[in-house]
Amino acid sequence: MKSPNSKFQIPNSQIGFTLIEIIIAISILLIVSTLGFNVFTSFKKTTDIASSSDMVLSQLTQARLKTLSAEYGEQYGVHFETDRTTFFKGAMYSVSDLDNQALVLPATVEISSISLSGGGSDVLFKKLTGETDNDGTVIIRLKSGTSKTRTFTIRKTGLAFIQE
Repeated sequence: MKSPNSKFQIPNSQIGFTLIEIIIAISILLIVSTLGFNVFTSFKKTTDIASSSDMVLSQLTQARLKTLSAEYGEQYGVHFETDRTTFFKGAMYSVSDLDNQALVLPATVEISSISLSGGGSDVLFKKLTGETDNDGTVIIRLKSGTSKTRTFTIRKTGLAFIQE
């Protein structure tokens, strides 16, 4: 005698997954995860250059404002290197000064060009006026995608802005 649910039973030979089905499922997962990883990596790099640009601009603005307000009777500036910028106090940059505030750029970002009046790699602001003799441009870029850059323009007035 057959059970009333026998027409709904699956034969034993069709239970589970075949090797081909498992391989296809794994392949789909690998493709989707690779695409997701690439999108995430691209997004992270874009975020790295944007946040780095904002922080460097903030340092330039802070140095100018502190100089204008004559905080501690000092003048302030920003020193540029390939992998970092440093906010400093005084008439010139000193590596050993304990008041220096370094901003280390993410590993994906670098300063590719420093083109300032008078040469060098420092922007120093003048007391009372906030002007600088070190006007010019500084370019940061992604190391892997050299077409993604941000250019800082520093005017003689001391005002700085970003061009994308």
